[in-house]
Amino acid sequence: MLDWILALVMVIACAAGANAALRFARKKRRRASGKLPAGEAPVLQQVDIPSRVYVDRTVLAGPVAGKINNMAADIILTEKRLVVSTHQGKLLEITPQTEGSVRCTGPGRLVIEGSKPRADGEILVRVEALVATAETWSQRSAELLGTRRSAIPGAPRV
Repeated sequence: MLDWILALVMVIACAAGANAALRFARKKRRRASGKLPAGEAPVLQQVDIPSRVYVDRTVLAGPVAGKINNMAADIILTEKRLVVSTHQGKLLEITPQTEGSVRCTGPGRLVIEGSKPRADGEILVRVEALVATAETWSQRSAELLGTRRSAIPGAPRV
C-alpha cells in the first residue's frame, strides 16, 4: 500500500514540475517575441493579461480558426508600433504603414484587430484583452499610429 502512495505522490510531483516548466517556457517565449528594436521605448505596456485570440485561418502550432483561443498576452505600444505577443510568438504588429484598429468596447475591454503577413496571404487577427486602461490604449494608439477606433474599415481615424 505504501508503494502505491509513493508512486501517486511521484506522479503528482512530476506533473506539477512539468506544468511549472511549461508555464516558465511560455512566459520566456512571450517576453522574447515582444522585444522592441534598439532605441524604442514603450509608451504603454501590459504583461500577462488574459486575452482571447480569433484568427480567420489556422496558424500551424498556433491559434485555431473558428475557435476561441484563450491565452496570456503582452501588449507594448511605442511611438512606432503596437506589438501583441503570446507564448506562440509575435501575434500581431501594427505600425503607421499597416492597417489596424485599437478600440475600447467597454470598461476594461480592449479590442485590437489587424493582419499578419504570411507566405500564402494575410491572416486576420482579433485580440480581445482585459486592460483596466483600455480607453487610454485606444486614444494613444490613434494618436501615435493612426489606428482606427472603430470596427468599420472606412471610418475616420479619430
